[in-house]
Parts: sequence; structure tokens; C-alpha cells
Amino acid sequence: MQSGKPRLHIIELFFNPQGIPDWYITNKLPVFDHDKNIIGVMGTAQSYQGRHQAMRPYLQIDSAVQYIREHFREHIFIATLAKMAKLSPRQLNRRFQETFKVSPQSFIMKLRLQAACEELRQSKLPIAEIAIDLGFHDQSSFTLQFRKQLGITPNKYRKSYR
Repeated sequence: MQSGKPRLHIIELFFNPQGIPDWYITNKLPVFDHDKNIIGVMGTAQSYQGRHQAMRPYLQIDSAVQYIREHFREHIFIATLAKMAKLSPRQLNRRFQETFKVSPQSFIMKLRLQAACEELRQSKLPIAEIAIDLGFHDQSSFTLQFRKQLGITPNKYRKSYR
């Protein structure tokens, strides 16, 4: 947002009200004060449902993304995803970069961390248990990734919602 330019028609996965990962088309726009300084960001998110045509460029990797949505808590092999999409691992990585601006591994990590945020806000499960349930090797690796992506520890994140 430092550029002051909006980012439009970004395809992202979010959890819908039923707790299931779902496609959304998002727009992110800077908010300016009277002196034209950026003071915030606003956005919109529209469910993919009914917008299938807008998704046409992304359908080649849809089978891999669908698998990730259903199995993000498990260990996922990139070679398996590539086979599902009938692409080589390198082509799959390129398609993910074109579509989501991240690698398949980063996509999986972001989905796990989004699920972790939901769990931390809504449950009282121990952080170590949340980490294992979401496919991390242990609480330490979970905390490392959480801090790297969100800038705070899972414990501090949880406390900010209590």
C-alpha cells in the first residue's frame, strides 16, 4: 500500500462462516487523509460462488488447491499436487506464483496459519496441540512460522483476543 495503488481482483482462500476454506475475490485499496497521506487500508471480499468465469485462469491448478483445502492439516507433497494438476512440480510452482503470488509451500503455510488464528481466538486448546493438529512438527516450529508471518507469537496473539 506504500505505492498508494489499489490491488484489485486478488484470488485468496479464507475460511467461510462454516469454517471451510473457500475462494474469495478481494480488492485492497489505500485510504487517504485530507493531505493525501495513506492512513489505512480498506478492502472487499466477494465469495467465489457464482464467479466461476472469473476463475477460469486459475482452473488448471484447481484440483491441487482443492486437495490443499481438504488436507492442509496433513503433510502434503508437492509432487502429489503436481500430478493432480497434470503439471510438473516446476510448472505447478509457476502457476501458483502467477495466481497467488506465492509458492505452493507458502500457500499451505498461510492456510495453516489462518486456521491457527481461528483456533487461537476461538478455543482454549494448548498451543502445542494446535500446532500438531495443523501439521507442524512441534510447538517451536509453529511459533517460529507464526512469528515470521504475523510478527508476534501465538501466545501474544491469543492474549490480544481475550
